[in-house]
Amino acid sequence: MKLYRMKSLLVVVTIVLISNAFAARTAQMLYFRAPKGAPETAFVYQKGKAAEKIELKRNNFSSSFKLASGDLVLRFLPREVAADEEFPKNAPSVRIPRGWGKVLLLAFPDPENTVFPIRFKVINADAGTFGEGDQMFINFTDSDVLGYVGKIKLTLRARSTEIVKNAAAPGEEFQARLDRIDLNTKKRITFIRQVWRQSAKRRSLMFIYSPPGSSAITYYNAPVRDL
Repeated sequence: MKLYRMKSLLVVVTIVLISNAFAARTAQMLYFRAPKGAPETAFVYQKGKAAEKIELKRNNFSSSFKLASGDLVLRFLPREVAADEEFPKNAPSVRIPRGWGKVLLLAFPDPENTVFPIRFKVINADAGTFGEGDQMFINFTDSDVLGYVGKIKLTLRARSTEIVKNAAAPGEEFQARLDRIDLNTKKRITFIRQVWRQSAKRRSLMFIYSPPGSSAITYYNAPVRDL
């Protein structure tokens, strides 16, 4: 009986390893609240693959695109480069370690870059770091945010990022009770009081930010589907 169980366990482990080995290495992009007139597409260049045109959506992530294997450098341009043309210097780029299988790319304005006025931040979205069902809180403001996401305590400092894992069981509803610290009075102000439902297959990014020209602080949830 013990030998049978051991063999069964080995079969399961082998299947998991094979599945991981052949799992698609993919990425998605988002240009959250892009300024007026910002590029709406980007051509992604990587080793061993033709340039791929990806939509720079403002409120939702793009469709997934495949990544090459190994340590990888992604370069971005607003157009395709001709076969006899030298690749422009100073094109925006990011490095992706070979061990990252799922990647998110956030675009930000970079008016000083005359080649392509965008810079990119890369996020490791692998299961052990930021997996399905997890929530990433990104605070773009100078105010601290604190409280509870379900039963998990969240202390999100100004200009920082935190990940909440397993806020509740899949499909279960839970309360988000978050306050922010007023910069002038240093007192807690009610910020979020909502009931959310835990997803089993979807990551989400919660952006906390101030709209242009405003001192108000608000938030936006960007779900990540089918990465």
